[in-house]
Amino acid sequence: MTAATKDTSAREAAEQHLAQMGERRVAEEALRESEERYRMLVDGIQDYAIFMMDPRGQILSWNAGAERIKGYRADQIIGQNFSCFFPPEDIQRGRPEETLRMTAASGRREEQGMRVRKDGSRFLASLTFTALRDPNGNLRGFSEFSHDLSESKESGAKYRGLLEAAPDAMVVVNQAGEIVLLNVQAEKQFGYHRDELVGQKVKNIIPEGFAERLVADGLRSAEDALAQQIGTGIELNGRRKDGSEFPIEIMLSPLESTEGILVTAAIRNITER
Repeated sequence: MTAATKDTSAREAAEQHLAQMGERRVAEEALRESEERYRMLVDGIQDYAIFMMDPRGQILSWNAGAERIKGYRADQIIGQNFSCFFPPEDIQRGRPEETLRMTAASGRREEQGMRVRKDGSRFLASLTFTALRDPNGNLRGFSEFSHDLSESKESGAKYRGLLEAAPDAMVVVNQAGEIVLLNVQAEKQFGYHRDELVGQKVKNIIPEGFAERLVADGLRSAEDALAQQIGTGIELNGRRKDGSEFPIEIMLSPLESTEGILVTAAIRNITER
């Protein structure tokens, strides 16, 4: 091979290498621009909390919606573990770790549950978790997409107004047996302030019979079990905050929501009866 041929080959190789580097820089720049547009889009979303986590649940990113809903600024929460959003009793039961484990196994998990803001207040949230994997299938982390279901909507406000106007104690329970809403009559009847009951198990005030009838020994769905109780009064015992019990009659009705079937219970004290 002549020197001229070698020079030509070397020049062509160099030009090809520079072209590849140029293409790579263009691709990297396009990727950066795409990521920046995505960050701007996500950060502009105010109604949903959106953030990324590493495989252990350490928070890596934080949008404006997350700051508004959960109360933390990005510099206060990035690097912290997402378990801080769970109620203490859920942390003790290992719910944060279980959520990540189940999401990693299935790829995606949707649930509804109570969460805790920076100021300690609780709210009912709709949550979607997604496992993030690289092209080789290795787990790189998770994303959470959540919405505060307690935020006022016109229909929700009307429903809460109806609850407050009801003459009986009214308690709304989800399929996990957790109290979602209650009215002032329920506060008076059971001796609690509503903040002490929202997010807690209904068994705290109705220790036996109510939750069991909804799941019917675990063999039927909550909907099927509930269908057998509609229009009939169920006589059970209620338990006040001071531990005293009293006889009650419960009338159940289903409430369809975007998060599944909720159960509205009208509770009447039948001590005099």
